[in-house]
Amino acid sequence: MQPFLPRRIREIRCFMQSIVDYCGSAGPELFELAPILVSNLGGSMTLLQVHATVIRVFVELSMFEDALLTYIEAKKVGVELQLCNFLLKCLVERNQIMSARSLFDDMNTSGPSPNVYSYSVLMSAYTHGDRLCLEEAFELLCEMEMKGMKPNAVTYGTYLYGLCRTRHVSSAWNFLQMLCQRGYPRNSYCYNAVIHGFCHEDQVQKAMEVFDGMKKGGFIPDAHSYSILVDGLCKQGDLLAGYDVLVEMVRNGIAPTLVSYTSLLHGLCRAGKVELAFDLFRRLKEQGVKHDHIVYSIFLDGCCQHLDLEVVYDLWNNMVHHNFIPDAYNYTSLIYAFCRHSYLKEALGVFELMFEKGISPNIVTCTILVDSFSKEGMIDEALLFLDKVRHLGIVPNLCMYRVIINGLCKVNKCDDVWAFFADMIKRGCVPDTFI
Repeated sequence: MQPFLPRRIREIRCFMQSIVDYCGSAGPELFELAPILVSNLGGSMTLLQVHATVIRVFVELSMFEDALLTYIEAKKVGVELQLCNFLLKCLVERNQIMSARSLFDDMNTSGPSPNVYSYSVLMSAYTHGDRLCLEEAFELLCEMEMKGMKPNAVTYGTYLYGLCRTRHVSSAWNFLQMLCQRGYPRNSYCYNAVIHGFCHEDQVQKAMEVFDGMKKGGFIPDAHSYSILVDGLCKQGDLLAGYDVLVEMVRNGIAPTLVSYTSLLHGLCRAGKVELAFDLFRRLKEQGVKHDHIVYSIFLDGCCQHLDLEVVYDLWNNMVHHNFIPDAYNYTSLIYAFCRHSYLKEALGVFELMFEKGISPNIVTCTILVDSFSKEGMIDEALLFLDKVRHLGIVPNLCMYRVIINGLCKVNKCDDVWAFFADMIKRGCVPDTFI
């Protein structure tokens, strides 16, 4: 009979879901139906298994209150820890933190008692969710210690992630070092959380220190560890060090991910080394690496800022050929390329093409065009375009106003500057010292 159990569960699940979909709510009727189902199934499913199936249906339909009511009903026949942990995890994943806490407290008072997994799941609610609360997370650690329960590497990793997310990275590093000294369980996730924390705070040297500590502690860095470091080093502008980390990664038999290469490509483009980025882009393609839309977007932007239009055209066509639909960021890059080469008419053509494709321009797109009008001495056209921008529902920012003022000064329309300046303040845009 046991091999038929998964099929039975699926059947009951579909049946219950049909009832809930039809009725729109649960109610006592479902609880009364459960024992009838069990008796008609000839013992192939227990009452607890039926309750567990109902809870799963309610969770999938985001009917959390009904799921908890079913849990209370299931307790009358003796609920299992596995079911409690399943419900707890679902509540946490769907950001039902108060309900998750109530369930956890109920487990503590009336059983079944939470295990290490239960504590780790609830802790993630305070470190990974919308409501960050390190005090609650730390209290859970202390509670485990008081009960003689030993946290595992997942528990510690969850707490370390919370520390780093709340920008207490130095405290996280100290905590991790304490774990090392006492021989407490830890894994690569623990180290990766701190490495990422330091990189996020632009403390890449400290991240390297944690990375070295990871290797000395006998933990082999994974693709994520290397990718975090490459990204941190490239954002800092240390492209050579970022490349060295990639080389070490390959030497240790770990295949770099597209994310790792993307960080290096982005760093090269930001540094104006687009030819080197182009070589890397081409070599990766020859090696069979499939570029995604993000890679194309980064490289296209670099080409638009530094290379000639022929390269830009080829890359644009290549991107479209690979079924990547250009977005507002891509069109903005292309408009910048035309404006940089003083092809304002073509840039405006791309601007109109955006509307034909159903893509709305953003403030950056419009500022580039206003700046191009101003640099060409076409200040009247710039002002007309500014009105068009407003009609599109885009609110001009300080940068756009600054461009217009510079353009007015360039054509010696100083009287108009003051009128424009007054209009800018009237519209709620406060000038800065640069204006």
